[in-house]
Amino acid sequence: FVLGRGWLCYVGNLEGGWSTFWSVANENGKTKMWDARWGIGAELNFTFWVAIFAVPFQNLTAFGVDQLNAQRMFCCRNAGDAKKAIIASSVGQVLTYLMLLVGAALFVFYYVNPPEAGSAIANALGFQKEVGGEKVAGTLVDGAVPKNGDMVFPVWIVTQLPPGVAGLILAGLFAAAISSLDSILAALSQTTISLIYNPEKNQNLDQERLVQQSRMWVVIWGVGLTLFTLLMRVVQEKSGVNILPLAFGMTSYTMGPLLGMFLCALLGIGSLRGIVIGAVISFLMTMFLRADLWILLKGAGISFDWLGHLPMYEVDEGKLKGLVNANWMWPVGTIVTFLGGVIGAKMKR
Repeated sequence: FVLGRGWLCYVGNLEGGWSTFWSVANENGKTKMWDARWGIGAELNFTFWVAIFAVPFQNLTAFGVDQLNAQRMFCCRNAGDAKKAIIASSVGQVLTYLMLLVGAALFVFYYVNPPEAGSAIANALGFQKEVGGEKVAGTLVDGAVPKNGDMVFPVWIVTQLPPGVAGLILAGLFAAAISSLDSILAALSQTTISLIYNPEKNQNLDQERLVQQSRMWVVIWGVGLTLFTLLMRVVQEKSGVNILPLAFGMTSYTMGPLLGMFLCALLGIGSLRGIVIGAVISFLMTMFLRADLWILLKGAGISFDWLGHLPMYEVDEGKLKGLVNANWMWPVGTIVTFLGGVIGAKMKR
């Protein structure tokens, strides 16, 4: 609500109002809603066809298999309430459009009102402008574009909003982050306890001791994830790799195998060995389709230039780039893992 009001207030104060906002955003491709291009290229990241054929596998895994969301369904009183929660969550995705408009408004704001050269804001955002097809840093005139996109929203909050509203938005952001973090820690703890003690089958376990063990694993996982975050920060500084897209891209590795395992368990078919082999094949396929690992290793001083000769990569200005959209690994990973389980079961017979 606050974000929506802030966006409306900004558009209302912009010279020319809505027409200026829409024209600037539209001219720079910030209002494009449909991309019907067909293909599997890496540049075709989120097209209409990805949304129709690939994203359903990702959503089915996220809402039905991923422990982060599944445990929330378990907290409902019955299956009917769980269904209502999933439907309400899906309807709530409409708010995403509001967030997209906020992003477009931020682009227009700094496009029309770039900060002064050499200022703290300009340095934080890393402004640059295309001159003759080349991006020139520090050229702060109309049409300048911030290089550090992750910093745009935080800088705008602390420099443009009134103190009360800025504090409210920051509190909301921290609350949203903490709500996700505690869910992740609880899910990891619950999964670990289930793996070690198998309380679903062993009903004679001391419940008080299980609670204590669960709390201990929350702390262990919290410390582990904190250390991993610090490690990623060091990797980012040394290699220059943008960690946020890398983190979101990890779903390409895990969601397909997770859903394939779930389908084997749901249908009561498949062998453990076949499922593991299928999951490993899916993981390796994703690893070779995405260039993340090789970029990180190259940042550490380990060169993999020979990968540039493979059909799924190309070398552009000395940088290795993947040529295949890894989002397609959501359905492919599911199918490969499922078939691995089924074939393994038949071979076992």
